[in-house]
Amino acid sequence: MNTEVVTLLCSGIGLGEYNPALIMNARLKKNGFATEVVVLETLYQPEKLLERKKTVIAFQENFKRAQVAQKLVKDIGNVLDDTLVIELLKKWKREARARFVVFSGFWVPIIEQYLKNESINNSLSIDLFHLESGGGASWRGHNITHPSCHHYHIGDHVTKTMHYGINIEKDIVKYKERSERILIHGGGWGIGTYLNKIKELEDREIDLDVVINDIYNIPGHQNNIRFFKNDPNWNPWDKNDNDSHSFCPFGEIVKDQEIIYSSNPDYPEIYKIIRKSKAVICKTGGGALLDSLSSVTPIIILESYHEFEHNNSLLWDSLGFGIQYDKWINSNCSMDVLEKLHENILAAKSEIQDYVEEVISCKIKAF
Repeated sequence: MNTEVVTLLCSGIGLGEYNPALIMNARLKKNGFATEVVVLETLYQPEKLLERKKTVIAFQENFKRAQVAQKLVKDIGNVLDDTLVIELLKKWKREARARFVVFSGFWVPIIEQYLKNESINNSLSIDLFHLESGGGASWRGHNITHPSCHHYHIGDHVTKTMHYGINIEKDIVKYKERSERILIHGGGWGIGTYLNKIKELEDREIDLDVVINDIYNIPGHQNNIRFFKNDPNWNPWDKNDNDSHSFCPFGEIVKDQEIIYSSNPDYPEIYKIIRKSKAVICKTGGGALLDSLSSVTPIIILESYHEFEHNNSLLWDSLGFGIQYDKWINSNCSMDVLEKLHENILAAKSEIQDYVEEVISCKIKAF
């Protein structure tokens, strides 16, 4: 067993920076690594955490507001509790933490403080995993070039190349064996234009699985649509009864029945639907790309939240892993088109390095 603790730093600001850390955490533990996941929001001032919840609701109600607001976010230092940050740094120093994987650029200022710790500076190794092509919203303004830091990127939309994925250890479902259904969602925050597409898809008799934020979002619908929901009482910064962070509980909405939420310890519950779907209609956040690559499920691409999601959409489109929503609609919602995209991902998958497997097999030098 590798007893040196690997510290995984993520954020609950979006599940795209949270779920990959938990997926990696589960896989490392199964392979004998000691780990700890730290969610940035556990360091927030209480009143700022409450404001964040209100912001999510506001963004769900107004996607254009969300698109404008994200352009203004560069630093979150003013929302952190300095006492909690100091206590965390003291803990790391006391335990001589030296191995880190960072999934959110908002952690960089704290990492920079820890890098001043000369007593362990020479043994430090910090991997920074970029989930969006061209950087990522949380990495904006956080360029770190310390020799202890190693950057890993999911891909590059400019060179049209893939570099790393993070796979979920489930068998790939053959395309012919998948249900004739398409999943549609708005990412971890449940934002975007996806709800506006339901009526059009329903009219075209597309069988849908829809993730919604509130049961009041359910339109009048026919029997070809199933609705699902994340547990509204769950927060990524809270720990479960085992004192661990967990994936969001997820359940199907069945008329006149209480929603039964469940959570898998190894991967998000929604992944069970993704891997059996013909495609996923969504924005191209980093988490969506990892799900698509891991399950070999193409993305029907919706309007982006920010420029880095747009970069991701260019990457997926150029590689033939996804298709723009309007283009797919104009193909008369062709399932043959989607199957070709699936085949493209399947053909490329073996050439794309699984970052977690590289760590486990000690191919990543830092580990």
